[in-house]
Amino acid sequence: MCTASAFSIVLISYDRFLSVTKAVTYRIQQGTMSKTIVKMVAVWVFAFLIYGPAILIWETVVGCSVVPDGKCYAEFYDNWYFLLCASTFEFFTP
Repeated sequence: MCTASAFSIVLISYDRFLSVTKAVTYRIQQGTMSKTIVKMVAVWVFAFLIYGPAILIWETVVGCSVVPDGKCYAEFYDNWYFLLCASTFEFFTP
């Protein structure tokens, strides 16, 4: 959800940027709700693509679970390579 939130803020900021820099053409192009819905769905899909596969298949790829019994957190919690790459796409790139 944090990733989707960050991407939503980027999308809103870009939309506001267009409304200020290209006010006339922005007004003409604005008005269809379907474009907005498609953009918001794309934000959630992209956010899922960053963490979803890791959450779903990490244990299968690694071959064993690294989470001790009685604990509940993501398998990639201690893998700094994955966290660095995901954080780069999630926060630094936008």
